[in-house]
Amino acid sequence: MAYVIDMIPIHLAVYVVIVKVLGLNPLLPELHTAEQAAKAWEIRGAILVCSFVVWVIYCAISELSPWRGTYGKLAMGI
Repeated sequence: MAYVIDMIPIHLAVYVVIVKVLGLNPLLPELHTAEQAAKAWEIRGAILVCSFVVWVIYCAISELSPWRGTYGKLAMGI
């Protein structure tokens, strides 16, 4: 559960940056060709990879903080 508490805001933030700032849309309204479908999957993969990288950095910084844990761990009492 601590993982979910930590990951949801990170995943949403990365999604907003990729969709709103970079203008890439993983939910293409029309996927008529295999090329369009492949592009949508590439964007979804980029969101997952970026979320993981941000999560690793977030965890490293949080574990080194005076609280010695992420917000999810603190909320769950771990």
